[in-house]
Amino acid sequence: MPLPLIPIAIIGVSAIFGAKKAYDTYSDSEESKRVNKLAQDIYNDSLELLDTKRKKTNKHITNFGSYKMAIFKNQINDFLDNFKKIKNFDFNEELFNDKELHIDNHEFEEFKNDVLNMTTVLGSVAGATAGAVAGFGAYGSVGLLATASTGTAISTLSGVAATNATLAWLGGGSLASGGLGMAGGMYVLGGLVAGPALAVATLVMASSAEKAKNEAYNNLNKAKVLKESNNTIILSLKKISKLIDSIRDTIKNTVDVFNMFNPSFIRLVNRNIDYATYDNSEKELVHKMLLLAQTIKNIIVIPLLDEEGEIDKKCIVVNFKTKKILSKIKDIEAE
Repeated sequence: MPLPLIPIAIIGVSAIFGAKKAYDTYSDSEESKRVNKLAQDIYNDSLELLDTKRKKTNKHITNFGSYKMAIFKNQINDFLDNFKKIKNFDFNEELFNDKELHIDNHEFEEFKNDVLNMTTVLGSVAGATAGAVAGFGAYGSVGLLATASTGTAISTLSGVAATNATLAWLGGGSLASGGLGMAGGMYVLGGLVAGPALAVATLVMASSAEKAKNEAYNNLNKAKVLKESNNTIILSLKKISKLIDSIRDTIKNTVDVFNMFNPSFIRLVNRNIDYATYDNSEKELVHKMLLLAQTIKNIIVIPLLDEEGEIDKKCIVVNFKTKKILSKIKDIEAE
């Protein structure tokens, strides 16, 4: 029996439908490729920007550490060596009518011990590693002491798990690769975690074309979220750099005043070491030098970041207090 003839119209409609399906499949596949590429480009550009800022901030922190080390080794150590020559110094003598401009014997002993400990550590890390310098820049005496006492980086110090991740990431890599150590390669800063790298897959099979398109737009949304996360971290890095500039400016201004008084102080000590025989202006000079040295030491050793990798509020307080003390000393000089 002959097969029934299929109407031409039906064949035409089927052909058109097939062509439409093929076109939709091709269109969806091309769109998924385009959207996936856009998602990957957004993520890659964001990651590159983040890494550039990380390297810049790490250099900023390391330079800050070197700057503080130089001041500690020079001005602070030299001052203490000269001050210890003075006999009969009276800590109870209040030459200024302001309690903030007075250092008692207990504070001086603390100052002396801090300087001794730091001098020992700095001596043990002569030609300090980048890790030690960065540690000092970011975490003050805590960072440097941790590095020196363990013989490795701050990342091995117990009780500062968040700290090691932050500084390690800023340092860029593991101990083995010359960095500061970073468990799992996580990017941690200020409590934020940058997610894993965005890996997109282009599904081009005809049966999965529409699904691939949906997945591509999902990837695009992920890329945008990761970009926002990276932007937040970049903002945190900018805040750290801005704080470093502010504190460094405060340290410089204080050291400038210290250096202005220092030649007179050295000449006085070389000429006479008996404080009991000093006149009032000479006693004031010694007290101001002690106060300035103590103030410089305090701002140098204070941590820039806390154990969570966020800006330590104590350093902001110390920065403000240093400016206040410096202003009062300048006011005394202007009288």
